[in-house]
Formats: sequence, C-alpha cells, structure tokens
Amino acid sequence: MSREPYEIRADDGPPDPPGGAVPLHHLSTKQRAVLTLIDQYERFMTEPCPASWLGRRLAIDRSTVLDHLRALHGKGWLRTPNAPASLRRDDGDPLKLQVPTTTGGSAAA
Repeated sequence: MSREPYEIRADDGPPDPPGGAVPLHHLSTKQRAVLTLIDQYERFMTEPCPASWLGRRLAIDRSTVLDHLRALHGKGWLRTPNAPASLRRDDGDPLKLQVPTTTGGSAAA
C-alpha cells in the first residue's frame, strides 16, 4: 500500500506570487490547487514536484497537469514550463517559504 508523504492541512494555502507574476485571483481554482500542492511538496521533499504525483493528488490525467504547468509558467509562477515543477521564488532560494501566514480571529467568549 502506497503512503502519501504528508497530509494537506486546511490552513495551507498557495504561496505569495513572485515579482511580475499574474496575481493569484486571476488563476483558475485548479491552477491555485496545483500551486498549493507544488509548494507543499517542495517544502516537504525539498525537490521539484513530479507531474505524476500532482495528477494522482488532483485525480486528473498527467497531460492535463502538464497543460496547467505550461499555463502557470506563462503566468510567471513556475521556473520551467514542464515537469518536474518548481516554483519561482523572488529571492532565488528555492526552499525559502513564502506562504502567507493566517492570523487567528478572536475567540467568542
């Protein structure tokens, strides 16, 4: 039985856009999901994310994943238009996290 390397938590979100990239709200829901998974994979595995892994996680065909990767590269989010996928980072450090932190709301008493 194969085991996924980690669990995706609800508070994990897509990374901040690198300079010059299309803003997150201009991406499709599936493209934002692809970015989130690539960011999480890179943080956990410290290496670029394979298209086959993305396809399994999103339950889509590998060719569809490659279409998303090409689109995300064209919009400035990825280093290369093909797999394995690696996010562009503003500071050049591929492992430096740029995930926005969520602030907890005040608890009702």
